[in-house]
Amino acid sequence: MMEQSYAGGFHALLLEKSTAAATSIASAATESRNSYGSWDGNWDPFARDWIAAQAGHTPFGWPLAFNPDTDGDGRIQAEEAYAYAYAVRDPLDAPKYDESSEAGGDITLGQEYRFVWWEPILYEALRPHFAKWPPEEYYARWWQMQPELQKLTAALDQTSEAMRREATAKVNAVVASVFGAAEKKAAA
Repeated sequence: MMEQSYAGGFHALLLEKSTAAATSIASAATESRNSYGSWDGNWDPFARDWIAAQAGHTPFGWPLAFNPDTDGDGRIQAEEAYAYAYAVRDPLDAPKYDESSEAGGDITLGQEYRFVWWEPILYEALRPHFAKWPPEEYYARWWQMQPELQKLTAALDQTSEAMRREATAKVNAVVASVFGAAEKKAAA
């Protein structure tokens, strides 16, 4: 994933010189176009959205506009990340994608998801405000909340640690009862 201006001009040479068995390249701009930064200057929107597709959520932990896993295999391949970022792209961007083979487009990053248990509460509290504010004002206010949200997270984590340990033991017992029995049966 390349986000700089004119990055599409590197595609052919990178594919030609790559010694990898499979290669894919996504860039925010073609060889003759500029790449653009976000309104707040934090990132290139196309790169942000490509990475968000790979991560399964936005940089703020929000759900994606749609599920990029178009083949439903539970993994986000390079071509699916590109398709997602292309679909939600800033209209100023002119992204480009190439792959050495179909296997190049099927490359995935390691993916492990963790969720904060109270994230849906925050999501529901913020949802009515998201559409009412211009993005630059909404995200400026989002950043103003961060110190308080960090304090809240620390307090909630401390308070819920005992509950987490109890729930972990119960979940492990349920998993062991189902998978353990199945594995014993398969071994017999």
